[in-house]
Amino acid sequence: NRYGPEGFDMENTPWYTSLQKRHWRFTPMWDRNQWNAIRYITSGHDEPISRSSYLFKNSTSYRQNAYTKPSLMLNELRYVLGDSLFLVGMRSYFKQWQLKHTNERRFIDAMEAATHQELDWFFNPWLHDTRILDYAITRWKTKQNPSGDWSVTTSISQLGNRKLPLLIETELQDGTKQRLWWRQHIWKFEDKVTYNVPAKPIAVRLDPDGMTLDIDRRNDIKGRRSPLVVFRWPGMYYSPRKQPVLSWSPLLYYHALDGFLPGIWLTREYGPWAGTNLKLNYGLESGKLWWYVNGWRRPVHHQPPLWVYYDLYDQGSLRGGSALLRKSWSPHYGLPPYLRLDLGLYSNNAVDTTRTDLYEPGLTTFAYGRLKLDYRAHALTVEWGMTPAGFSDWDFSRLLTTFRTELTKGKWGVRARFIGGKLYPSDSSSVPVQELFTVEGAGSGDLFSRPYLRDESAFYGITELRDRYHLPGDANLRGFLARGLSGAQAVTATSVEGSFFTSLFSVKLELTSFVDGGVVWGDQYYSDRNGLQPYSLLDAGVGFRIKKNFSGYDFFLRFDLPFYLNENGKQEIDLNNWQFSFEQGL
Repeated sequence: NRYGPEGFDMENTPWYTSLQKRHWRFTPMWDRNQWNAIRYITSGHDEPISRSSYLFKNSTSYRQNAYTKPSLMLNELRYVLGDSLFLVGMRSYFKQWQLKHTNERRFIDAMEAATHQELDWFFNPWLHDTRILDYAITRWKTKQNPSGDWSVTTSISQLGNRKLPLLIETELQDGTKQRLWWRQHIWKFEDKVTYNVPAKPIAVRLDPDGMTLDIDRRNDIKGRRSPLVVFRWPGMYYSPRKQPVLSWSPLLYYHALDGFLPGIWLTREYGPWAGTNLKLNYGLESGKLWWYVNGWRRPVHHQPPLWVYYDLYDQGSLRGGSALLRKSWSPHYGLPPYLRLDLGLYSNNAVDTTRTDLYEPGLTTFAYGRLKLDYRAHALTVEWGMTPAGFSDWDFSRLLTTFRTELTKGKWGVRARFIGGKLYPSDSSSVPVQELFTVEGAGSGDLFSRPYLRDESAFYGITELRDRYHLPGDANLRGFLARGLSGAQAVTATSVEGSFFTSLFSVKLELTSFVDGGVVWGDQYYSDRNGLQPYSLLDAGVGFRIKKNFSGYDFFLRFDLPFYLNENGKQEIDLNNWQFSFEQGL
């Protein structure tokens, strides 16, 4: 009652602005704690609660098993026993053991004696095992009886390996709700419950108050349900347990051939298990509708976790899609090092190059595997891939290695990035522009994913701003932005930034000096492209970054001035070579 549905002191909390308090939707603290525990118990690193503290594998496991999971267990026990009986047991336990030494057995004995119930079936899976709770309504049938009331048959299935009685709530058309308990949990993996209600039923739900740690509540309901629709405020994260959330916000792009493209962005998400995005934009000049769909899924009962990512799109100039399987490992929950394996496939068909200058026309299909090792602020990535025979207009393979590191001490910091890569075309083929290593920054795929970078008109018609925008990636020799250098077939390059951090009027500032240098090799198979021969390139400069939080959204702006250039031994000082970005330089 004190903290309301959010579970914290909304009025007096200093962490949110008045705008956030008025307009945001907040995930209740109870749901946050459940999601926190669910991520842990489905990570493959779960440990039983009843273990000596020094035996837990790390501090995160200790925190989960000493605090989060036991609190959820006790609330689940209150759900099973009911408030009155639970309080009788807790008061009896306190009276018997106050100011004395207690342990697990003494607590369970006190609760069983006071409630006159045998509770080992409840405590053993919680305390001595790592079982998972997941019940589902698999079928739901209703029928009106001759007497005028309605008969309901609800089929319940146990998908997890922990058992629990369940409260079933039936919502009726007249707005009332009927509740009853299902207590065949000890012996039943599948069961049917038949009961009568006085009015037409429109929905049925398990555990309507959300008191159990059922890991997936999407399958706890059948029948009519009202969608949770919210406006996507920048920085807001709303993830209740009871059902997926549909969030929306407007979109606005620009392109010379389409004019302004107003649109809508829809997102449907449910905790750590699933998310889907749909972006629709309509060209006011062309009268055409462009769309983009992407999403991810995590199989609920697959441990350690496996992720599936996908996207499909028709953006006028480019059509295609991609799929990715991702598997991650770490020796301890929540602690590095992390090892990640990606297996992916993408296919892009550039059908209208008048709408983008990033692609050659044609179909490119590419399959790859990527291995990444993360240790704190250090990351090493190795990737190998090739075009599947018969599914691409080009035939080539690619080997790529990147390494990133970051060191910070007090107000000083250093970032560094290394890249080494080579493309291997077949004797009868070449490599399209979109797959070559870009000299100055990100490649075609990353640039195209930002609608304001797709061609020289896309930055709302301001050509110079698009030419001044630096998106980090590939060789990342930023001093050569918009200088007409063609893509490289092989590259080895390093970027280093040294920074000083400070703040002014709640704005975080970063003053930076940087050096980018490397060697690139051009396309030796198609000389008519005027591709680069082996070239050494070097730039150096200074910059600053601004970071400010506006009502939960971190706004970032970077300015760089790579004033010193060295192109294959030819030196130049250019004080007009400034650039900007909404992303970090490395």
